[in-house]
Amino acid sequence: MTTVLAVPSYQDGVASIAQTTVGPPMGIAYLAAALEAAGEPVALLDANAEGLGPAPAAARILALRPTFVGFTASTPTLGRCAAIARELRRCGYAGPLAVGGPHPSAMTEQTLRDFPVFDVAVAGEAEGRIVALIQALRGGRAPEELPGLAFFQHEEVRGTGPAPAPPDVDSLPLPARHLLPSGRYRSPDSLHAQTVVATRGCPAPCSYCAVPGMFGPRVRRRSPEAVADEVRALADDGADWVNFVDDTFTWDARWVVDLCDAFVARGLPERIGWQCLTRVDRVDDELLGALRRAGCRRVELGIECGTRQGLRTLRKRVTREQIVRAFDAAHEAGLETMALAMVNAPGEDRAGVRATWRLLRRLDPDQLQVSVCTPYPGTRLYEEAVRDGALRTTDWSRYSFLRSAVFDNGALSEGEALDAQRMLQLRFWGRPRVIVRLSRRVLREPRSRRAVLSAAAAGAKRLLTRER
Repeated sequence: MTTVLAVPSYQDGVASIAQTTVGPPMGIAYLAAALEAAGEPVALLDANAEGLGPAPAAARILALRPTFVGFTASTPTLGRCAAIARELRRCGYAGPLAVGGPHPSAMTEQTLRDFPVFDVAVAGEAEGRIVALIQALRGGRAPEELPGLAFFQHEEVRGTGPAPAPPDVDSLPLPARHLLPSGRYRSPDSLHAQTVVATRGCPAPCSYCAVPGMFGPRVRRRSPEAVADEVRALADDGADWVNFVDDTFTWDARWVVDLCDAFVARGLPERIGWQCLTRVDRVDDELLGALRRAGCRRVELGIECGTRQGLRTLRKRVTREQIVRAFDAAHEAGLETMALAMVNAPGEDRAGVRATWRLLRRLDPDQLQVSVCTPYPGTRLYEEAVRDGALRTTDWSRYSFLRSAVFDNGALSEGEALDAQRMLQLRFWGRPRVIVRLSRRVLREPRSRRAVLSAAAAGAKRLLTRER
């Protein structure tokens, strides 16, 4: 009667582009915790951390003798989930196959039409429905009374309406990390890394972001004490680094200060480092100083474009002046910075890309990630792209913001957009001051040597060859 929840392997699709943390999949870990709390046997498979393709992943799942298999899928990984599901069917598995995550949340019924190997698609946060869903299917009943689902009935796809209101995040049991291969999770600096979710939801109106569609347009916060206790437990278990995957970590300044106080009270700054992602208009000198004193070492800040028109088009609701102030304040607080830039925004031409480079030079971040503007289902950008006929493909496997240009922005060809991404990366990482900074880091932190050299090799391969 075991339920198996799985994520597919996808790291191979970005390893040659970005040196990223392979972190534990919190979505299925939270679902597993909900199942354990209800007394339901459950196992997890992180095929990404274990580097398993469809056939070996299916074999591992079948060895657990499941009666229900669920996957979590983003847009570019949906096809990989379906490949494992097809392999399960080929090997004789006859039980229910379900899929949830960002893409099914945006296109719940269409997901089953596109990938009929799945029996059920689930929208939104499913901790409050997964037990009832499994019990209904186990009893041979259609889950028609559960909201936010799509399923097959008489060979037709039937939907049950929108997802229900999201849960109180403080009411959820802690993620079932004990079911995951914790030793495999490493940061780019070769630290033992873990992932923590402190908040869910984001009210920002950015046109390219699918977070509000998945988690809602309101920030729901866990108590600072609960988050600090979770991080302390991770440190007790040997973690060196925590990556907060909240989309706007500092939205509520008072909550952040209380969290930092809770970290200090537990002695965490001396035991574990951490990083977070936030907006440039949600930080100031005082807040960044509090983060640093609480053990934060790196902040990721979205800058997207170097032009005011680009920022308006993407509905960022920030200014260049706010971007500059945020990076200056982070540097002054002693925090490392990662700039999250973007090319191929609607209407952006080569002059706009050059403006982004000039802004990056002014900001002088420690690290850089350059994405390609991608219209994911569930975003306003996707709706506009469909309306304007600006999608180059609906092959969801190509919807990777790090390696494809599926959006015709009206000014750059596909090749020009990818060349712009490559140019920004090459110029940034080729700057003498960046090379010196990395060299000093290797000398100061020997255990990061392998990560830096690996990143340099992967980056050189990517930057000096045009991958399509």
